[in-house]
Amino acid sequence: MQTEEAIQMAFQATRPGDTEKKMADDLSTRVLNAGATSLWITLAAGANTVINHPYPGPKQLTRCEILRVDVGGVCQGYQSDVARAATIGRANGEQRSIYRRLREAERETIAAARPGGRACDLYATDKRALQQRGLSITSQAIDHGRGIGLHEFPVLQANENAEIKPGMVLNIEPAVKDSQGFFYHIEDFFVVTAGEPNILTTVMDTLSAG
Repeated sequence: MQTEEAIQMAFQATRPGDTEKKMADDLSTRVLNAGATSLWITLAAGANTVINHPYPGPKQLTRCEILRVDVGGVCQGYQSDVARAATIGRANGEQRSIYRRLREAERETIAAARPGGRACDLYATDKRALQQRGLSITSQAIDHGRGIGLHEFPVLQANENAEIKPGMVLNIEPAVKDSQGFFYHIEDFFVVTAGEPNILTTVMDTLSAG
């Protein structure tokens, strides 16, 4: 998938001392060169991650800081939307632990996306999976449908009873905070099938924070 490949290449090309804006410009160029006709991006490091939808600015990327990226593009009329979290340089113990538990909860929620379930059930699954790992949910929705619109039906939140059906393309997007209040954020999208969900964002190795 081109959006995820662009994130991976931007991660590999970015160095401590680069600014958020420099990395965002590089990532945006890669998404457009991959065929997107338009895009949107949020990118932040360290204290700026606490902003819900941060604009990349002049802040320099500092070693040991958490970095989060959320980017999407329009290609042949369809929207992409991928979020990844990493560290600038080597991650410390807390960062690795929080990221591992966040990803475990995300994948548990994706695995629960089966026909006949409801959008609110997925929200409850994610909330419970995070709590069982000592983490707290930070938003009123864990994402939404995906297609030609950026936010499509159904929204995965506590009061949405819409049925999950085969063929739906959904995103799962949990975010949590560490002891400093900084945000960790991961987002994948997948197709609901009669059996196991088919995850479409498989380019990057998301088992550990970089």
